[in-house]
Amino acid sequence: VKYPLSLTSHDELQLKGLSVMLGVGVKLKSIPKGGYKPANTYIAYILDIPGQAGPDKLQSTNIIGFSVGTLSYHKVGAYFSARINPLLFKSLDEAELGENPVYTGVSDYGNAFGTVGLTWMCFYGGIGTSYQKEYKSYRQDGAEIWNTSGGKFGICTEFGVNLRLFDRLLLRGGATFPNLKFNSEKNVFTMGAHKTYLSLGIGYVLSSAN
Repeated sequence: VKYPLSLTSHDELQLKGLSVMLGVGVKLKSIPKGGYKPANTYIAYILDIPGQAGPDKLQSTNIIGFSVGTLSYHKVGAYFSARINPLLFKSLDEAELGENPVYTGVSDYGNAFGTVGLTWMCFYGGIGTSYQKEYKSYRQDGAEIWNTSGGKFGICTEFGVNLRLFDRLLLRGGATFPNLKFNSEKNVFTMGAHKTYLSLGIGYVLSSAN
């Protein structure tokens, strides 16, 4: 912003007097040619596998979904992930427990995870909401029945790495905590209900780096 200040005065404005220019401004940083590195958008298929899945654990404990976001080695990016367990839509033969049910050790979870987070370099981390519904198998009166205590909402967190190969291929690996809780009961430290999920993914980078 500039303002001219006259040092001489004239009754008749026929000649210009001596003046000085006062001003204030901000110097803008110039961006060199080729210096701007855009973030790269990706889409990935992801699979979460429970950390403890006993010998008779049902296959539906694995949950599937997708992740969409941006990657950049020059600035922080963002992403969104969502995955769901088909067991949420599959009806098991549920029944009320009698007086002497025997738990068979077989259980399963219906899950739904949704997270938003940040990416930086090859790392990612996010937080969101989880919904889990646990099913347990019992032997009662000579027959197998299923029972559930209902669904629960929790805080879902995750972190891991995104490895970019051959410019377009994206490999993802990390850990998911579907219900973040810190517990030190009986000198055993755990994070989250049903332990930790191993998160794996493979994706495609839609735009390549310049």
